Amino acid sequence: MKETSKEAFDRDARIHQSPVTKAEMESRIEQRSRPVFTYHLQPDGSTRQEINTQIEAENERRIGFIRERLSRMEGRATRDFKRSR
Repeated sequence: MKETSKEAFDRDARIHQSPVTKAEMESRIEQRSRPVFTYHLQPDGSTRQEINTQIEAENERRIGFIRERLSRMEGRATRDFKRSR
């Protein structure tokens, strides 16, 4: 139980690292994998697929986190300037 919760905590810490940038989000979106047809089977295909699925899931979580953070900051400078007047 402790091992799985430690892995989840570490994964969450990697996803929510800071700072966030729009450039990072755009580069991660470009890195999204495209479906590719293959006509042969590979002996280690299921293992590779599992790893790729985990990497893609972590990438999608990070993209969602970046979008949320950037949307919270949108217009903040304008609001702060108006409030200071």
